[in-house]
Amino acid sequence: MVYSSVSKLLIENQLLPELLEQIRSAKKRIYGTVYYIRVYNRVRNNPVAQIIDELWETKKRGVEIKILLNRQGGGKFVITPNIQTAKLFEKIGIETKLSELGRLTHSKMWIFDDDKVIIGSHNMSTKGLRVSREVSILTTDQQINKELTDYFLTNYRNTPPWQK
Repeated sequence: MVYSSVSKLLIENQLLPELLEQIRSAKKRIYGTVYYIRVYNRVRNNPVAQIIDELWETKKRGVEIKILLNRQGGGKFVITPNIQTAKLFEKIGIETKLSELGRLTHSKMWIFDDDKVIIGSHNMSTKGLRVSREVSILTTDQQINKELTDYFLTNYRNTPPWQK
């Protein structure tokens, strides 16, 4: 299928300010599918802490937020931080699931309301947001948004609650 949309390329450290802006401006919902979110203990200017803080503030405004994290593969490097993130998100009221065993969740995708999607290669870690060579794209194509929202919700509904 061919899509027609406005897009913005987000190369390396360009993702963080755009992601924070999209989180701040969300009005109804944010859905995220992320391979890896590494929570840091309040390190000054940590990009992941900034994202988590913005998600929390946005949740307090009544925006629905659902996150699907990976549980398969990567060993303790991925699984342990994602469980820590899920526990933190649970405390602040952000719905979170860890993918079922046997299915790797590797996509990095953020869906905002009905009109914006950021999708690409950035993991949510200091390295992924500040050091690694990563590329993502922001699109405002409503058809892409709809298809990826359907894809997200199908995966989210079919993923059992994670064991605490």
